[in-house]
This record gives sequence, C-alpha cells and structure tokens, in this order.
Amino acid sequence: MLTAHMAAPARFVADFQEHICQLIEQQKAIPQIVYVCRREAKKLLKPIADRLQIKLKTTRVLPLVEDGKKSLLGHLGKR
Repeated sequence: MLTAHMAAPARFVADFQEHICQLIEQQKAIPQIVYVCRREAKKLLKPIADRLQIKLKTTRVLPLVEDGKKSLLGHLGKR
C-alpha cells in the first residue's frame, strides 16, 4: 500500500486521513494491524484506526520500506 500524495500544509492532516481511507477502500480490505516507526505517523493514523478497529503497532524498522529505499537508491546509482 505504498503511494505518494501531495497536500497543502494547511490541509495535510485531513488530506492524509482521507487518502488513507481511499487506499483502504481501493484494497477492499481493512488491515488488522498497521506498523509505524514514528509517533507522528501513529498520531495521524489513530482516528482512522480507532474507527475501523485497526491495531497500530510501533516498530523500529519497516522491512518493505527499507527494501524499497535500497532498490530505488541502487537503481538511481546505476545511471
């Protein structure tokens, strides 16, 4: 569920939460658990997680994100 979305600073929180809800709708599935590294991310996701009964768990590393970063950096380095 990795995507990018631009938002104006004044509308960031509302736009972010709306975008997350749209992603969940597109997947046609509500995740049971969402892992986050940062408190800020947990705070942004908490209202949605509470409404949809999604558990939020804090972790030090998000392996898929780290793999994606390595792959992207490796690809960019080959140019």
